Amino acid sequence: MVFCGVTYVLWLGAQDVMAQRMTAGQHRPVPDLRSAVATSVASLTEMWGELQRAAGAMERLAELLAGSPESLAGCTDGVARAREG
Repeated sequence: MVFCGVTYVLWLGAQDVMAQRMTAGQHRPVPDLRSAVATSVASLTEMWGELQRAAGAMERLAELLAGSPESLAGCTDGVARAREG
């Protein structure tokens, strides 16, 4: 979606150059800005995914801490088997 928007802006700039409302030299920074914006949005998207993963892990930890010792019995069996194997 972001890349479509950036491509549209690039296309609009090319139209302005062809209509002589802007020079090619004025249009030159547009690809650089495009890559900066796309990189920033990609980083934000990745960060959002990491935050969601952390929230899921915190929820699972809260469930384990709120649970009774009997509900944790299966967890320690798996750890013991992993250490043996």
